[in-house]
Amino acid sequence: MIDTSASMDDLVAAGESKWSAITSAMTTFVNDPASAGIGLGLQYFPLTAAGVPASCTSSAQCGTGGPCLLAICANQQETIPCSTAADCPRRAACVSIGECENDHNYLCQDPGNSQCSPDPNGFALGACQVLTSSTCINGDSCSAQDYATPAVAIAPLPGVAASVISSLSSHQPVGNTPTSAALQGAIDEATTQARANPGHVVVAVLATDGIPDECTPIAIPGIEQIAAAGLAGSPSIKTFTIGVFTPDDVSSGTSALNGIASAGGTGQAFIVNSSTQNVEQQLSAALTAIRGASLPCSYLLPVPDSGAPDFSKLNVQYTPASGTATTVPYVESPSRCTMTGGWYYDVDPAEGGVPSQIVVCPATCSEFQTETGGLVDVVLGCQTVSVLM
Repeated sequence: MIDTSASMDDLVAAGESKWSAITSAMTTFVNDPASAGIGLGLQYFPLTAAGVPASCTSSAQCGTGGPCLLAICANQQETIPCSTAADCPRRAACVSIGECENDHNYLCQDPGNSQCSPDPNGFALGACQVLTSSTCINGDSCSAQDYATPAVAIAPLPGVAASVISSLSSHQPVGNTPTSAALQGAIDEATTQARANPGHVVVAVLATDGIPDECTPIAIPGIEQIAAAGLAGSPSIKTFTIGVFTPDDVSSGTSALNGIASAGGTGQAFIVNSSTQNVEQQLSAALTAIRGASLPCSYLLPVPDSGAPDFSKLNVQYTPASGTATTVPYVESPSRCTMTGGWYYDVDPAEGGVPSQIVVCPATCSEFQTETGGLVDVVLGCQTVSVLM
């Protein structure tokens, strides 16, 4: 669930916006061979509410989603959209606005004849360009169902990579930040996927750059409750958060996203701070870490062509990203798990049960989740390697 609100146009480097950085990082991630086999889907927020046009040239086109943001009241401390002076406090002038060339999130006056001042981080915003069309100021959807329907349906990588890249390239930042509806939609879709694929681990990832500013609940504690309900659900859905911040919003944004991540069972947010190092690299590192942390600790048994597997001739192998494959020993039961790790069947075949899953011990699970880019294989045909007790 990726934030495409207008503030994603803000610059993190000369000529590079938050949006261009996250697009590049996502492209790198879906093309990474280590992502092969992972299922990935996308949706964006905000989405336009039903009946509201995606763009407008007059407030009349917006209906209840209006007004159309083409003019604002002059000399006000806040941005007040208007159609005529009658819409402005104390009959202030209603003046046409433009947008800054290098960051469309910044509005400006005297379009076509002036330069925008630098942004709060000192990046040049360029010329004040004429704005011939805009968006309906109250046109964003607050329906979780809208956000639960993916723009790119979940499918395995690398097959879905081209669709992801094409979808990203067709989107541009616009609108506000309806985080609660977006997160609820993401968790709803993840829950649907988990129920349809009981052998898979499904997680929601919320990538955003700001504090929610519309839809109920709008306060962070209410959004934390949405993440907590997803974690407590059956199946349980964890929520990861990625914050993409400029120096002036990193403090408030980090606190908000840490709260959502904690409630969603993933500890704390992955914070991308444009003042510390390359934003694209930080985003790529965050996505890679989430990929590693999402590795499951239980696996469905493979079914050989001959029918049921021989439970005495099955092994689990683990290959770290920078190492050689090793065989994880069989320990028979969870009570025999030690700090050295191991694995066992969900039902002990030695006692007449018919297993359906392999479960790895906590120490081994921790290793899998800490190491990014590792590969787990379930291998049939050779005598099971066991721990000597």
